This record gives sequence, structure tokens and C-alpha cells, in this order.
Amino acid sequence: MTTSLLEKLEDANAIRRVNEQAFDTPAEAGLVGLLGGRGELVASLVAEDGDRLLSHIPFGAVSIISSPTLRSVGIGPMAVVPVAQMQGIGSELVRAGLDRSREMGNDYAGVLGPPEYYPRFGLVPASQYGITRI
Repeated sequence: MTTSLLEKLEDANAIRRVNEQAFDTPAEAGLVGLLGGRGELVASLVAEDGDRLLSHIPFGAVSIISSPTLRSVGIGPMAVVPVAQMQGIGSELVRAGLDRSREMGNDYAGVLGPPEYYPRFGLVPASQYGITRI
């Protein structure tokens, strides 16, 4: 299996299918399509097994109103096809995406997701830094 590959243009349909399989509703697939279509992603990573796409994670530019000079990314939604879940593929993509985000000069990463999952990557609640949703 190859992981941490940058999304290619021809991956768009497979990425949609991965998101549709990974989530209960098509909302996440629609969000990923919308962000990618608007050119708002700073990185989009996939994991493959041969020619089959198993996972996808987008990283989009985010603005923090109270700190406009900080460069930030929003993570997700992260999608892993059901047969490949619980094998560490998603974690590999999160780590690779965070590394890439740092290399691109981003200061922070934010995510809406399970609070028990993301601390393993060094992420903490934004409220600890006075950052709240509007």
C-alpha cells in the first residue's frame, strides 16, 4: 500500500466514492467536492492500495479572525473506506498532512471531529487559546 500521496486530478471521482462509503450521508462528499472545486484546498492527500483509493483527507486554508497574520489549515473530513478502517491509514494521512502543512508555513491546524481521536496528533481544543466558533 502507498500512502501520503498528493491527490491527482483524476482522483476526483474515486475521492467522492471514498467519502460516500465512509460516511452515513453524502454531506461530507459534497463538502469535499465543493472545497476542491473552489480551489480552497492547500493539500489533499490520498492512500491507495494498488490502483484502489482507500482514504482521503483534505487540508483547507482557514482564517482566524482574532489573529489574521497566523496561517492556519482546517483538516477534513477524513474518509477511509469501511474495509480499511482501524488499520492506521487515516492516522498516517493526518500525520503526513500536518507535516506538509508545517512545511508550507502554517502555524495552526483545526479540526471538527471526535475529541478522543485528534489529541494523538498534538491537537488540543482551540478554546484553550481563546479561539471559538462564530
